[in-house]
Amino acid sequence: MANNPDPARITSALWYFVQSCLAMQPGTQYGGTFTDKPGYHNTRDNLFRQGRTNDYSVRLDADRAGPGDKTAAFDWTFPDAQRGQYGTIIRYGERVRKAFRERDPRLRGWREVLIQADADGNAEGYDFSNWAERTPDSTHLWHGHFSVLRRYLNDMSVMNGMLSILFGESLDTWRAGLSRYGGPNMAELTDALARQIHNADTYLWRGLTQLDDKVPDIRSATGAGTVDNRFAQQFKQLVRDVAELKARPQVSVDAKAVAAELVRNVEFVNTLSAALTAAVVAHIPTTQDVATELGRRLSRS
Repeated sequence: MANNPDPARITSALWYFVQSCLAMQPGTQYGGTFTDKPGYHNTRDNLFRQGRTNDYSVRLDADRAGPGDKTAAFDWTFPDAQRGQYGTIIRYGERVRKAFRERDPRLRGWREVLIQADADGNAEGYDFSNWAERTPDSTHLWHGHFSVLRRYLNDMSVMNGMLSILFGESLDTWRAGLSRYGGPNMAELTDALARQIHNADTYLWRGLTQLDDKVPDIRSATGAGTVDNRFAQQFKQLVRDVAELKARPQVSVDAKAVAAELVRNVEFVNTLSAALTAAVVAHIPTTQDVATELGRRLSRS
């Protein structure tokens, strides 16, 4: 990427946005950022020195904050549109129009976009501060004008939000952190991920050591809510059962008394006798087996 041509007046974040737009659509051109005239192309400090304290680009609270010595606008030129071929610029204009109509949160931090968004003979203007539309001058049929609220001139998440829209990504892709431009505020996203990791670690630690019956719900990015820890509940029940068995008094057994009692039980004695008789008989060889074995041995002598 080319170096920032005027770092004294162009923030690194805005220059990143410029270069990302040019890379997104090869053949398009850098139409400029700082210009000493009314509006967002000028710096707030310049406008104040010129007595333009009521210029529309310095009225909002968000424009009275942020760096006063930096430009807050970029013009994106489409050479094919200059030749009357509007297909390329309309593609990006349509995406901005769709985001405007849906109040897409990725427009946070932006003041306006002026661009050709359809096939009529007029360019379109979208003001995100009051959600109003207007018709800008005809030069915006071939170049897109992007103004960012001055407070956000160093905010990369604001730049990336507009880039995600221009690239045609869905809001769901952005919110899921899957955007090629990084997703929502990365500090917030990283914090949410850290909470998930912490909750998962807490779940395992408490579940396996402290044995809490309820632990943080690791499915919640905010760490809110709890779930039943069935492992802990079942394990603690097992511990209680073992402790109860150990607490019971020991039972001493008099083997002779048990044997005497069994002998007096006629049913037990008869059943045992029948079983022993059957087992003994099953192991007594038949007469034929005895004769065969005797003949075998006599034949060897």
